[in-house]
Amino acid sequence: MDNIVLLYDKWKFNKPIPNCIKPEILSHIFVTDRLIDSFELENKFGNQHSSWISNLGIKDIKLEITDNIESENWVYPIEPWGHLMYSLNIEATDDFCNFFDLIPSNIIKKVNQNKGKIVINYSHEGWVGDWLLKGMYLGIKNAGIKFENVILILNDYNLEQKLLSFKERFNITEYPSVINYSFYLTASSKHFFNKHINKDLYNTHYKLQKPFKFLCLNRRLDLHRVKLLSEIFNKIQYDSIISFDKTLVTNELSNFYKKHSDLKEKFEALPAKSIADREDIANTNGYYHENENLFLESYISLVTETSFYIDNDFISEKIWKPIFQYHPFIVIGRPHMLKYLKEIGFKTFDFLIDETYDTIEDNDIRMDVIINEIDRLNKLSIYEIDDIIKDNFHILKHNHQLMIDIGKNNQVEKYLIEKIKHNNYRYSDIFKELKIHKNDNII
Repeated sequence: MDNIVLLYDKWKFNKPIPNCIKPEILSHIFVTDRLIDSFELENKFGNQHSSWISNLGIKDIKLEITDNIESENWVYPIEPWGHLMYSLNIEATDDFCNFFDLIPSNIIKKVNQNKGKIVINYSHEGWVGDWLLKGMYLGIKNAGIKFENVILILNDYNLEQKLLSFKERFNITEYPSVINYSFYLTASSKHFFNKHINKDLYNTHYKLQKPFKFLCLNRRLDLHRVKLLSEIFNKIQYDSIISFDKTLVTNELSNFYKKHSDLKEKFEALPAKSIADREDIANTNGYYHENENLFLESYISLVTETSFYIDNDFISEKIWKPIFQYHPFIVIGRPHMLKYLKEIGFKTFDFLIDETYDTIEDNDIRMDVIINEIDRLNKLSIYEIDDIIKDNFHILKHNHQLMIDIGKNNQVEKYLIEKIKHNNYRYSDIFKELKIHKNDNII
């Protein structure tokens, strides 16, 4: 049996309500004469809205959902929304919520009687570090829940080492089972497979002579995006499709200027806005705003991932878009990401790009090496880039086909369900263990 039973303790109009919602938000839901989705709640309550239903990120397998606590072998899902600082308030003195305090006592009693499990799914975000690992540990311990009946689903390609280091440093022997699950790999594969099922992207990309070398899309201007754009925009703007809006800078920029004194002048000299396709950059995110024409008009993606200077080793949807669209890329993100991609079956782009930047842990040095590599690539003619990519197109085809394979069947989700049902492990990496690639033969 592939299925698991998800238990929700609050329902409205015969639909489940996310577990562990703050009481005032729950009250709002029940006085409203219609169902309200998570985005509407976020708009009304901001960061105080901290739970949602993603059904563990399982898209294409029908899940049994119940409100019957007497059912056997159910899973009680808690799926935090946004940054965990707003929902995992263990030691802070502010008024943010700790979702462990909102688990009903009868649920905890049944879990401790081995009648069910609690699964905390945070695989659509990252932010794995000592704070998160400690918060989960203290939350479970303070709530009096058996560790062996809790499963954490997280998304961090250095998760195993971080977990081992944390347990050794704090001499912790008891800890829940942990699953590393690259949620956006499955979600992106399914989305793109369904969207492009009747398109011949291979021949479309292979035959095109494209007008631009680089594609670089940016929404929120975090520090690494400001640094990158300040250094490369004037050099590559005429050979590139670039998006940014300087009104979207983050609050940390003023402190960053203190360390990088020359950056302020460079950034202020940039235009106020650069448009790739949409004027409304602030509201351009996720899957349904992507424009495949941007990939058809350019050769190489410069992917500014979620984090660069912050220890957040998380792979978002930003990486999977160029992989599906036959783009080699430079990732302006955390170190060792390319190493992980190769470990789970993808091939990278050393036929074109010097990828030693991925091995450099010093953030400033890694950024300088990336900028120098973009400069080097920009000195190649667009015809040279076209020739190199076409000569190595089998690598891009391999990556695209790997995502197709994930998108067109449910093997990843079935494996995740089995891991949740049979948590006789302490740590599991879904994509490393599943081995969806076997040598170069995609299964």
